[in-house]
Amino acid sequence: MLLFQLAGLAEEWLSHDDVANLREILAEHPDAEEVVERMREPGALTAALAVYRAGLPPEALCGPPVPLPPLPGPVLGVGSSGDRLLTEQSMTGTEKHVDGPWRYERVENAGHWLPLEAPERVNGLLLDFLAECRASAQAGGRYRTGRGPGEGRLPVGTRGA
Repeated sequence: MLLFQLAGLAEEWLSHDDVANLREILAEHPDAEEVVERMREPGALTAALAVYRAGLPPEALCGPPVPLPPLPGPVLGVGSSGDRLLTEQSMTGTEKHVDGPWRYERVENAGHWLPLEAPERVNGLLLDFLAECRASAQAGGRYRTGRGPGEGRLPVGTRGA
């Protein structure tokens, strides 16, 4: 989200025409109107955009690749089948940047606002992942999924062959 990294410009674009662009981004959000109203408060939109500005600078997306340290594992990625803002390829591609165990879960019939749309499923995945990490740590090992490299779990709501 290069645009969101550009301080001032992003706020102007999102606020233009009675926040029409913000409304478009929030179209599937379960509480879109409430969020829009909160983003109208002084400083709120800038604060919300800070997460996009906290990582790499915008120049890093347009220039040569920036060497970054790998993410220490274990890492759980949770995506959804209906996310129009974050692709599954982006989520699963994170695995190549993880130094340690990686697990990806796809939640069916949910969009970008996954914790709001499917809180029971997301909480269940998180609790399961944390329990597996704890059990592995207590056994004196690193978290293990029981699968080899590149072998992820089946998407939530699907069955294996």
